[in-house]
Amino acid sequence: MTEILRNMLFNVGLLVLMAYLVTKMPLVREFIINNRGDWMLKLFLIVFFGAVGIISTYMGMQVNGAIVNTRVVGVVAGGLLGGPIVGVGAGLIAGIHRWAIDIGGFTAVACAISTVAEGVIGGLFQTRYRKSGNDWIFAFAVAAAAECCQMIIILLVARPFDAAFDLVKIIAFPMITFNSFGVALFVTVFNSVFMTMDEEAARRTSLAFEVANSCLPYMKRGLSDSEAMDRAIQIIAGLPGIKGAVITDREKVVSCGTPGLIQGGGSELPEAAKKTLEKHRVTMVREETFHKKLIPSAKSIASIAAPLFVSEEIVGTVVFFVESYRMTNETEKSFADGMGKMFSTQLELSRLEEQTKLLQRAEFSALQSQINPHFLFNCLSTISAFCIEKPERARELLVVLGDYFRRTLQTGSIMIPLQEEMEYVNAYLTLEKARFEEKLQLNVDVPETLDCMVPSFILQPIVENAVKHGAMWNGRGGTVSICARAVLRDGQEGAEIRVTDDGPGMEKDILKAFREGNMPENKIGLMNVHRRLQNIYGPDNGLRIDTSPKQGTSMRIFIPRGDDGGENE
Repeated sequence: MTEILRNMLFNVGLLVLMAYLVTKMPLVREFIINNRGDWMLKLFLIVFFGAVGIISTYMGMQVNGAIVNTRVVGVVAGGLLGGPIVGVGAGLIAGIHRWAIDIGGFTAVACAISTVAEGVIGGLFQTRYRKSGNDWIFAFAVAAAAECCQMIIILLVARPFDAAFDLVKIIAFPMITFNSFGVALFVTVFNSVFMTMDEEAARRTSLAFEVANSCLPYMKRGLSDSEAMDRAIQIIAGLPGIKGAVITDREKVVSCGTPGLIQGGGSELPEAAKKTLEKHRVTMVREETFHKKLIPSAKSIASIAAPLFVSEEIVGTVVFFVESYRMTNETEKSFADGMGKMFSTQLELSRLEEQTKLLQRAEFSALQSQINPHFLFNCLSTISAFCIEKPERARELLVVLGDYFRRTLQTGSIMIPLQEEMEYVNAYLTLEKARFEEKLQLNVDVPETLDCMVPSFILQPIVENAVKHGAMWNGRGGTVSICARAVLRDGQEGAEIRVTDDGPGMEKDILKAFREGNMPENKIGLMNVHRRLQNIYGPDNGLRIDTSPKQGTSMRIFIPRGDDGGENE
């Protein structure tokens, strides 16, 4: 018994050492990592664990016409790590070998059957083993159950029974105990490959998020901003293990992080970038030549390129250069793919921001071009009436009218100071006051000390609505009030501007249509104001309307402090 125990201990230790050495071999680690989940990996594991079973048979010790061995270590470990296919495959290889080297031996058939059965048992428990967190105690228990199954099969199949029984009494304890520990240690060592890969992938993912966050202020400017791209590349090139990086569009290198380093505008694309632009996916080149311009001192450089998409169209690539011997395909591919996707998202947001700004400018230009012919006709009619009785007043109104339209046509900024906007509104009110005289009462309370930027022409449609459909709705007269104050809304400082009239209030159908965004075509002035405010300040900062037949209509807008609507970007 002592000799059996010594032999079992030696064999188990040798198998664990072999597993450790094999998993430290770069080629084996890379193969396992790069083919995880692939049929090639399953085939590799079947052959590997089957070979472990064969080696264990040869290392076994002859006892009573049978072989005391550690074969279960290979087949059960294969099942736990690779699943049923690997377990059965390894069991068949080791089992057939066991039968073939001792054809006719009294335990040959029993051991062959039990070897396959042990592989099946290991494979069936793979899912639960993974759920247990790769617990070595669980692996020990599965191996112990498999060895117990082997002892039962020997008793059922091997003949004569007395010899089989005597054999089981001798080998049961050492094989169940030592082989179970062997399986637990073996899978723990082999699992280190997968654990290392998962930890590296998690680290790279975290790093990708950090880098993308750092590059956001630069990537949002788009590929056309070479200075911003240089700053982004400098951040990427500073990562551990990265020897350099470039960003390209579809035709040339946009940035390499060092202005002027690549001569000729970077007309030559890296090989990895060319392949990525062609295949629209992450690609790798083991021996990159482009790096000689970027990293002259490096000898063996590999490159990996990830595509950059905007609106599902590939617009360029981001290329990483690493030393070939340090590259592990799947890890680097995953990192590059993550970086490419995050950069693509940032470029997409950049384009959306640009389109939003263009939309705002288009709306602004449309507002500038809208000269209400009825308003102009009424103003000219009023001025002509003053020409005979009050010529001085007529001249004043002509100056005001000219100033009104000059501001309409010449203002070129989306955002202007509140006081400048009020000059435009006051010009409008002066013309309307001259027309309606005492029927129209005005209360304007906008402190000159209230300093904020507002969208151009944002107040005039509100004030015009208050005059036409509020105070002067029936021609009898009324009051329009404009008030502005510094306020705090939802924890944010800003200015609230309120335009109030004492008219009959807004019709329910019109108010409902406004809130649903379905205003009639002849009543879209307020809706344009509402949408402009939302585009600039967000969906919660549109035009707010309070109305009732008794109290008239009050319209409020909120201008966040310090928000220039992107005018200065």
